[in-house]
Amino acid sequence: MPRRTVSAVDLLVVVGFTAFTAMLVFAPPVDSPPLRAFCGAVFVLFVPGYALLAVLFPERISSDRVRLADDIRLSIRRGLTDLERAVLSFGTSLALAVLVGLLVDVSPWRLGLVPVFAGLGSLTVLFALGAVVRRRRTAASRRFDPDLFRGLRTGASAWLRPSSGTEVVLNVLLVLAVLLAGYSFVAPQEPTEFTEFYLLSEQNGTLSGQEFETELVNGEPQTYVVGVGNHEGQRETYTVVVTLQSDEASGTTPVERRELDRFEVAVGANQTEHTRHTVEPTVTGEGLRLTYLLYRETVPPNPSPANAYRELHLLVNVTEPTTEDDASNSFDGAWPDVDARSGDSIVESGLASRT
Repeated sequence: MPRRTVSAVDLLVVVGFTAFTAMLVFAPPVDSPPLRAFCGAVFVLFVPGYALLAVLFPERISSDRVRLADDIRLSIRRGLTDLERAVLSFGTSLALAVLVGLLVDVSPWRLGLVPVFAGLGSLTVLFALGAVVRRRRTAASRRFDPDLFRGLRTGASAWLRPSSGTEVVLNVLLVLAVLLAGYSFVAPQEPTEFTEFYLLSEQNGTLSGQEFETELVNGEPQTYVVGVGNHEGQRETYTVVVTLQSDEASGTTPVERRELDRFEVAVGANQTEHTRHTVEPTVTGEGLRLTYLLYRETVPPNPSPANAYRELHLLVNVTEPTTEDDASNSFDGAWPDVDARSGDSIVESGLASRT
């Protein structure tokens, strides 16, 4: 039985172009923004969609006549024309790029050129392998046999000699899309580095962002949990400064600020650290601001929200501890004791002594 050969020249070009573009993205041998822009635009706007269509439509353009009744016949077309394959590749590639971007955005990785290209490139290679399998399972008489030169001639003819005003508009939109995609590859990216900074409470061993203890006692420690998420692209060593001050919103002047604690937190790139620590108030008052200041660099001599990289605060009330005298003077709701010898109450004895 003769071995069936599968024409996969177009798929080899797809995989090779994907590998070449990946080299320009991850490890460019030369600094050539125009080349990077051109290859990136062609890849994003055409290559993934072409590979997917190769999986979905492994057959060449053909039509079959199906007999539904004695006098009714239906013509069913299979496959895609070269022009349809090219146009649909453009639209499908855009849809895949948007889908991959959404998936990266909800993943642990930060949305950017590298993770999006890695996702599109992986899908393109998988689609190309699947297309080879689909073509191999398709009969030779129906199998899509790519002729690159014929496809280029057909595409150029349709581009240079549009048959209607609609095709002219579509051609202009396609050029604009290619230019915009190329610009996205060479334009400077807005910095997306940031640091998460938040406060947690611990309830029965479970961390929560609610139910913070806000009633503190002067001189008694209270435990909180500080969360630091590093999305700066590199390992960072942060410094956290904890202060207690009067609330500016209350109108109290001058603002008195006292430092309660200071500690460092080392966090790897794209990692989050939770640090337990205790604060011990040294002043009393109502509506005090327990402030956490985060610094990436050297802490200035006078730490404040104005010079901190990140800031968060919690309004607390600090009271004096209850003493034994206070406890003895407090009425607990019980009636006075009775003197067993005299049978009189302590209150009555006191009243008699003043008469």
